[in-house]
Amino acid sequence: MIEPEDHALPLPVHTSMKCDPAEKPDIPVSKRRFRVWKTKDWKRRSQMRAAKAAAYRSAADQD
Repeated sequence: MIEPEDHALPLPVHTSMKCDPAEKPDIPVSKRRFRVWKTKDWKRRSQMRAAKAAAYRSAADQD
């Protein structure tokens, strides 16, 4: 069986080449980035962490 030349050899692996950052295309930054502080209950969780830390500090001060 005769195979075409482009299918005769396996595809090369790990052949990426290092390129200068100036040569890379400029990718526009998406304005729809994930913002963790806009997620639901972010303020509540951060306040709970602060309260837990304050309780821990006050318990440590009493010892």
